[in-house]
Amino acid sequence: MTGHKGPTGLLGLHWGDDAADGARRIGLQCDRWDPWIDPQFETSIDFEHPRAVLGAEGLVRLVRVAGHELEGVQVIYRACAGDETRKQALRAALHSELHVKSTDVDVPYEIWHDNSLVHFIADPSDGTCTLTVAGPRFGKAFEAALLRGGLGNLGASVPPK
Repeated sequence: MTGHKGPTGLLGLHWGDDAADGARRIGLQCDRWDPWIDPQFETSIDFEHPRAVLGAEGLVRLVRVAGHELEGVQVIYRACAGDETRKQALRAALHSELHVKSTDVDVPYEIWHDNSLVHFIADPSDGTCTLTVAGPRFGKAFEAALLRGGLGNLGASVPPK
């Protein structure tokens, strides 16, 4: 974890803002909210109105908690995973705009003391890159989901002794 201050929002939106109101302010239509992996969070994505984020156009997914409070933003960049130049430009923007220190790794990932985080990953299976910028509550849940996914079926793969 790093000592400097974590992100307090993205796209002019701040954690704790009313997510639906924030979506309207930045021109997104978020009429439908679906449960996330952890049901205390809901997400909504506008496929019709991509936005420039970190200098590249992407689809914006908002994450809210308690039915209204913005707690995270995910940006899905299409046709990104196989484009090294584009990925490098986004990683450089992570450093300059979001103060992520380790941008020269495959998966830039930084967690702050308050559990807010920035995570950027390329998915070669669908060609996308996904940026997650999370406030403290969603950051903690997102990190837990990554750990569960990363450990997968580890318990079943270790034979008893």
